[in-house]
Amino acid sequence: MIQEKYTIDPLKEFGKDLLYIEKPGRYVGGEYGLYNHNNKLLKMAIAFPDLYEIGMSNQAIKILYNNLNQLEDVSCDRVFAPAPDFEKLLQEKKIPLYTLDVYRPLYQLDILGISLGYELCITGMLSLLQSGWIPLKNKDRTEQHPIIIIGGPAASNPIPFQQFVDAVWIGEAEDAFFKLIEKLRDAKREGIGRTGILEIIKAEEAVWVPGKKSKRNIAINFSKTTPIVPTLPT
Repeated sequence: MIQEKYTIDPLKEFGKDLLYIEKPGRYVGGEYGLYNHNNKLLKMAIAFPDLYEIGMSNQAIKILYNNLNQLEDVSCDRVFAPAPDFEKLLQEKKIPLYTLDVYRPLYQLDILGISLGYELCITGMLSLLQSGWIPLKNKDRTEQHPIIIIGGPAASNPIPFQQFVDAVWIGEAEDAFFKLIEKLRDAKREGIGRTGILEIIKAEEAVWVPGKKSKRNIAINFSKTTPIVPTLPT
């Protein structure tokens, strides 16, 4: 059941139960190099649907996280797929999966961007959605749920994922995707809701949705990143 907006304190919520979880550092955040997410209008997160150690070593996640957080009034947090033991603990405690910077439940986000590095990530993506209290199928989502966008190498054939996501970004994210997020931020400033924001996304040239052709975005200006320092070896 969807609750009112709140943030999650992992140490308080799970306490000594974390001692029985493999590598609890995956779920407590607090790394060196985090951005300030306070009082940002557009709230989103970038997810890599695999374990923390794998996701934090992914260059695409670093590029997206750094560049999106440099946009005015945009908060881009991080989240990774929970291992089975922590997924079970979330279910037992009736606590949703949350982001690692500000501990926001996934269902409270405006946008959840998922980078699919390889096809086997699909199970991790479903785990992210289910653990974050987001309906698995897009037809079951309402105005209160985040928009789910996927991209990455494994998203080049989007048809197998079409019932689980709201939109698919085809090609590199640099430049064009960041400009799209600025458009969505401006739309939210104007009071446009989820349905209207999703229409803006669908109109983007590099976005695929059922019944629409898309053109792969090719980036030529690659930016430098200032990575977060992981708390676990990657």
